[in-house]
Amino acid sequence: MLWLVVPIDVGFHEGTDRLIVNRDTWVAASVTEVHPGTTAPFIGSAVISVFNVVPNDNGVVYVKVWVQPPDELDFLVRLFVVKGQ
Repeated sequence: MLWLVVPIDVGFHEGTDRLIVNRDTWVAASVTEVHPGTTAPFIGSAVISVFNVVPNDNGVVYVKVWVQPPDELDFLVRLFVVKGQ
């Protein structure tokens, strides 16, 4: 079993100095195992779960991921970001 906290720097709106993500942003995450060295997803033998998704005022989203064996595998976290007004 392995707990990971994955920081994802979402960055800025193109051509502006406004961050895409802050504490008021709604963010959902998914995680999937991928073939080594690629982004091609597949369902392997590992159980992978997203437990927490935390958007911060610095433009970074922290995602807490749990992996049950094997501990070493390639996975991909995808974010869905919704901004309010």
